[in-house]
Amino acid sequence: MDLIERITDSISEHREMIDNILSDSEFVKEIEHSALIIAESFCSGGTVFAFGNGGSAADAQHIV
Repeated sequence: MDLIERITDSISEHREMIDNILSDSEFVKEIEHSALIIAESFCSGGTVFAFGNGGSAADAQHIV
């Protein structure tokens, strides 16, 4: 498999994952709920802690 194929395959996999998320209304509602809890914490002077190890550490950094 050449590099172009690997790149397009990877992007296609990500697109499929995003399409699956968008088609799951309950999951989207859970994301909304989480975002509202985080916003409430910030608005009331609270703190949100994000932790991760490896790839999850990068996710935690993005959240922060």
